[in-house]
Amino acid sequence: MQRATPIRSGWLAFVILAGLVQAAAAGLISDTGAIPSPFSPNADGVYDSTAVFYTLSDTAAVVVSVADSTLSEILMLWSGWENPGEHRHWWDGSEERAMVPDGDYYFLIQAIPQEGGPEDVEIPVAVDTEAPIISDLSAVPNRFTPDGDGVADSVAVSLEVDYTGGGGQVSVVVRDLQGEEVDELFSSVSAESVLVHWDGISSDGTESPDALYSVDIEARDPAGNVSQTELLIDLDLYAPYLGVIYPDSTLTEVRVNDTLAVVNGWAYDRAGVTGVELSLDQVDWVEISFSGPDTVWWEQTLTCTDCVPDSSDGTLAVYVRGHDGVATADGEGHVNGTGSTPPLLSFVVTFDVAGPSHIESTIQDDDNVYYPGQTITIWSEWDDDGYDVEADFSGVDSNFDPEEVQVSGSATGVYTVIYTVSSNAITPVSAAQVRIEATDHFERSLADSSVTVILLAGSGEPSGLSLDRNFFNPAEGDVLEVNLGSYSGEIVIEIFNMTGSLVRRLEASDAQSLTWNGCNDGGRLVASGVYFLSIVTDEGNAVRKVAVIK
Repeated sequence: MQRATPIRSGWLAFVILAGLVQAAAAGLISDTGAIPSPFSPNADGVYDSTAVFYTLSDTAAVVVSVADSTLSEILMLWSGWENPGEHRHWWDGSEERAMVPDGDYYFLIQAIPQEGGPEDVEIPVAVDTEAPIISDLSAVPNRFTPDGDGVADSVAVSLEVDYTGGGGQVSVVVRDLQGEEVDELFSSVSAESVLVHWDGISSDGTESPDALYSVDIEARDPAGNVSQTELLIDLDLYAPYLGVIYPDSTLTEVRVNDTLAVVNGWAYDRAGVTGVELSLDQVDWVEISFSGPDTVWWEQTLTCTDCVPDSSDGTLAVYVRGHDGVATADGEGHVNGTGSTPPLLSFVVTFDVAGPSHIESTIQDDDNVYYPGQTITIWSEWDDDGYDVEADFSGVDSNFDPEEVQVSGSATGVYTVIYTVSSNAITPVSAAQVRIEATDHFERSLADSSVTVILLAGSGEPSGLSLDRNFFNPAEGDVLEVNLGSYSGEIVIEIFNMTGSLVRRLEASDAQSLTWNGCNDGGRLVASGVYFLSIVTDEGNAVRKVAVIK
């Protein structure tokens, strides 16, 4: 091979020495090479320099230089005496402080031993700073739905790679948007055309969730130059998200005080919402209008045909479903259903055209007779839930405090009212009424509910107090005996009917028992029914209940 003669200033001694020897020393230079080659002096920290290495069998004067592809010397790396053994010299790809262009180069090694002729070696090395070129990158379809219907069940990723310097490695990896690897689709050396599919299954064999993913492509050549790019793909498994705009966010219904209700809501899907439908029976579906690019807004007017203003309310169960823009076998896209994610939207429209309506209120204890300090429990049933229910115990308790009334409601319209009578309440002369009032969502009120409560003075009872029976027939001569046990002091027994009216008063002193023959204070037999005996003694008071049967 013909090559230009290098100019090496300061090497006159080596030239003279070379002229004195008669023949070259065979095998002076061995085990030669350059690592890495190619290399990329681009300051990216990867293969930025290369090392030429060789082994000398004898002590020699050595010159190491760099030549271009024509073997013309462009740079001297080293000159000097070197001992036998391995040697290495680095080159950073520069020539007079400028980086050389990409291409093929040579390390020229000339060694002159103390005895024998010179030996020359040429070692090729390549400079490559150009990263591979990734082109024609595509993902088809960009949005796919691996639901097994045979349409858009996977995404095909294709690309081309030009390594410029020849050879290299390319990898295709799916990552979630947090950067975590989901699946490696491809990894190969020197591949120039790539076509791979992803069916949504992660590397551990599990199904990947509905989400956006990034397909990351990396191409790396032998010089360490890297090209990276990415594209987003949409794994879409879900139907649209749906919602209704309620007048009150704490309710699960749309409530209006009219026979017409304008219902509106929203729908969202990454694939776009292509349709919104409404049904009252989940059988017949009606398309409803909507607007908006991403999150769409829909509106529909509903009519209550059974409502009677100021008299009869009505309700409608409403169902809404959406269609997204994903390709499916039936052409409908993903559709909300009872088992879909998200599910079918369902809610109730209440046409509240009438105010509260009272059904029944009842005492929930054995009787309606109480002492001061005892707790009264009332069930008050109305036509609807969600009312603001209040109870007025001022007729029962002279120290009534409205803040002490506890009211809790249920979905069936039954409200539990609990109140504890104050311990120093003044006993009413006759039975008192507890009035219950309900106010609806539109501030319409009704105080049509009341229950009768009898409050007796004192509390406790003498020991050994008992009745000989809990029912009797005075028409056949039966009498009721009240046994006082060991008590022998003053005793007063007042007998009340269910309305709280006093029918008989009995008094005694130092008696072991008292009897009632079933007559009122006028001497006439009382009517059949339940009667309450208020028993007042010096040791305490008690209430007993007895039935008169005729």
